[in-house]
Amino acid sequence: MSAIWGHNVEKVRDIFEDQKFLRLMRTSDKIRNAVLEVAIQSCDMYGLKEDIEVIGLIWQKADQRTRDFLCSREYNLKVGGSVSAINILRNMQEKGRTNDSNKTALEEVIQEMEEHKRVKDLNMGLKDGIISFDVDRVKAALENCGEYVKSVLERRVYWEYGGVDAFLVYPLKVKYSKELNQEDVEKIKDIFKLMFDATSLRLLRFEFNGNYVMSNLVKAQERFAKIPGVGEQCFQDLIQEFEGKLSKDTLDNAKTDDQIAWDREYATQLSQRIDHNLFENDTTFWSKHKGKIALGAAVVCTAGAVAAYVLAYPAVALALAVLAAVILIGAGIAKVLEDPSVEGLSTSKGQGASLSTSFIGRDEVVMSGVSSPIPEQNILNPDPLPIDSTTGVLKENTRLNSSATNEIKGKTVEDPTILIITQL
Repeated sequence: MSAIWGHNVEKVRDIFEDQKFLRLMRTSDKIRNAVLEVAIQSCDMYGLKEDIEVIGLIWQKADQRTRDFLCSREYNLKVGGSVSAINILRNMQEKGRTNDSNKTALEEVIQEMEEHKRVKDLNMGLKDGIISFDVDRVKAALENCGEYVKSVLERRVYWEYGGVDAFLVYPLKVKYSKELNQEDVEKIKDIFKLMFDATSLRLLRFEFNGNYVMSNLVKAQERFAKIPGVGEQCFQDLIQEFEGKLSKDTLDNAKTDDQIAWDREYATQLSQRIDHNLFENDTTFWSKHKGKIALGAAVVCTAGAVAAYVLAYPAVALALAVLAAVILIGAGIAKVLEDPSVEGLSTSKGQGASLSTSFIGRDEVVMSGVSSPIPEQNILNPDPLPIDSTTGVLKENTRLNSSATNEIKGKTVEDPTILIITQL
């Protein structure tokens, strides 16, 4: 953060080349989102050229969720209303706050942000048609995508359990809000066929533990076969059609270097959140079983105390008995602290929970396949930005870094990720 606020392009570039930092960013949405947001907020007329270079560098390193966040970010104005991050940059450009040396660089960042937002919005329209089983609406949404249709279908879907998938297979894997019947499965099949026909060849050829699309088709057939009246061969015609397409394509076209490079990059993107999920599972294991572990340790200590007393070692017996009591008391306190029904003691955990969604913005997170909006918050600078009401840009002589730093340092932050951010 200090490198961004100090407009130090070289230091920012060095940080992003640090593999430990990149690994940390892959496992923390909050860090990715915070880094990019601070870069936008710190972009004022002083050091503007360096700020634009920093924003461009971070934008290239950012993943889809970080870009989604920034494209949807709205900053409150002191005079009322709000302004988007894109418009902040656009107004800086239009009001002459750039020069020839950085005008082109800023234009490229703005164009990429606008194009990303366009694809994101098209994706949301298509998702609405899918979860409502509206085949005609999906068809219209695909036609409305125009030249962006392949990009829309290649967008990533982030599941609650930590996995990542291409949006193409969303109809096959999403958890629908109703119990499915045979008619619903037929509609899902028709929707997927429309999306399948519009998908890029590189995604259809994508290899990820076997052909990615084919493996998801087979799994979907197994999933829907359990529904009464559907049958075990419900997707067999699509599977056979796809097999024929793959066979012909394999004979006609060998994989190019571009396809191989794209496969490698896309596979990395699909794997990142899965790695994060494994990390979370380690924490979850301890959280779920620490009570049993504590009880087991207490039982062992108690047994040792009894044995020591029988063998005439009263001091050892007393020590082991005290240790067993401490373990049980500690486990009991931890249980109380984690109980949301206990007011006061559970406040810190609640604050941590709110921090975990603070940098997600106005996008939606897939929860078991069902999307739910998350309220927008801004911990780094919760007050309205000092933006000029006439120009729509940050006021001159405004240094957001100091106020943002004070906001963090002036609060008791329970989330260790935020503490890490302040040290970057």
